[in-house]
Amino acid sequence: MLIEEVERLIELTDLATRRTQLEGEQHKLLQAHYAGVIPSDLLKKQQDRITAHLGHYAAARENSDDSLSWVVEAKKMGQARTATKGGPLVACSHLTRVG
Repeated sequence: MLIEEVERLIELTDLATRRTQLEGEQHKLLQAHYAGVIPSDLLKKQQDRITAHLGHYAAARENSDDSLSWVVEAKKMGQARTATKGGPLVACSHLTRVG
């Protein structure tokens, strides 16, 4: 499970890098359009392409955030379960003393 989460984090890092590249590309396209180098129809086509890719990034980020929250909760549960000296059965019992 941990390996899968690390792989997702690596994928998310790659997506974040790609997102930064796409945002830079958007900026350059807009500057070129303002300079009169790129016509409006080509600008719209490229902006739509970039927006679609950015949407994929947002969806992947949301899925990774959900996965990470599950890992954090599982870790907390594991720590709570082993926090007592007697183990999980003693931790959930209402007994304070044996004998």
